[in-house]
Amino acid sequence: RMCQARRLLEGLLVLLNAPSLMDTINVFSGIRDMILQLLSSQNGLMLLSSNPPVINAIIRTLIQSVDNEVPLDALHPLTSFQQQDSGDTCSPLNLGMLMIHHLQVLQLLDTLRHAPKQTMTDLESECLPALHALFSMTLVPIGNCAVSHVLSLDNNLTILLPFMEPRGYK
Repeated sequence: RMCQARRLLEGLLVLLNAPSLMDTINVFSGIRDMILQLLSSQNGLMLLSSNPPVINAIIRTLIQSVDNEVPLDALHPLTSFQQQDSGDTCSPLNLGMLMIHHLQVLQLLDTLRHAPKQTMTDLESECLPALHALFSMTLVPIGNCAVSHVLSLDNNLTILLPFMEPRGYK
């Protein structure tokens, strides 16, 4: 609440878009460290997802800072930046892609949480596309780590339990 009341995300966006400030490495490293910290917790992800227009603008700013394309396999997952002093290697593009992947996983889990599961039509129309998207994200390293990280936060893994078939001893 305090971050929303103080308009933290809007402040980060202003700092990212100020060319004179972005030339100093300390400003970007502070923003990077804060965003990496927010990506590391459920509350941080919820804060990031609470204001889509601002987050979309932050992500656009981060990923537009690179002129050439970088393959998804070359991007590093969040876990590689959580060790001491390893955040310095996180480029703006990598940070933006981390945000995209983590927030996408959170959105897909939210879709699964609120989707009706009574009939096969409900499963096919709402749940299967979300489950397929989650699976597809695991095919690249950054997506695989994002899915496993977000599922490990709070009770997110329990969202998938209704889709499991119980197996027991016969």
